[in-house]
Amino acid sequence: MLRLALFDLDGTLAENGAPVPDDVRQGLQGLVARGVQVGLCSGKPTYYLAGLVRQLGLEDAILIGETGLSIQYGSDVPPDRFHLHSPSQQDRDLLAALRTELTEHFERIWFQPNEASLTVFYYDTQTKVELRSLLRDRISQAPGLRIFEQLDCFDITPGFTKADGIRVVMADLGLKVDEIAYVGDSENDGPAMELIPLSISVSDRISAPIEVDTIQKAIQEIVLRLKAETL
Repeated sequence: MLRLALFDLDGTLAENGAPVPDDVRQGLQGLVARGVQVGLCSGKPTYYLAGLVRQLGLEDAILIGETGLSIQYGSDVPPDRFHLHSPSQQDRDLLAALRTELTEHFERIWFQPNEASLTVFYYDTQTKVELRSLLRDRISQAPGLRIFEQLDCFDITPGFTKADGIRVVMADLGLKVDEIAYVGDSENDGPAMELIPLSISVSDRISAPIEVDTIQKAIQEIVLRLKAETL
């Protein structure tokens, strides 16, 4: 029986920089009405996600932020129940050194205020190309770190993925992989999609067992699964 539906945010629930459409919000609330808990799984920090789910009327959502590194249950800030993966001192030093190098090398970039990882945004294509090259070179020398390229930024994590965050939630709530649905659109969703059998891609940037072209169709696929379980 499906008990949890997890959604990536940017590029999945909404276009980058755009609000979540009303019909998508209603679709998520419809899943809750059917007894399915809804969660977000994003590179954004959980405090950012908490404000969003309050606006969506999903105050009891599960929030997996910073590509799996931080987890909180519900939208309260500060949260009553949360997890934060603590990187090793070596990884912390690597991330700090990388941030310093990027700050010195690039004039116009912006760092997302993360707790345990590094997310750097760029403002133009040339900076994106140079960032990609530098980061790939540095990550090749630091096997403990991973890099995920997004539409408008790069996430650098201490070896953690969204799948690792989902495993923490599964252990906390006693869930099995076949009780979860996952919807995403890009590279950093790949590990989660490999973990969760009922995974749905909404773009051609990542493949999944089910592939659709809109988030509305993805929610419909989850509803169809719920209906099939009741037959």
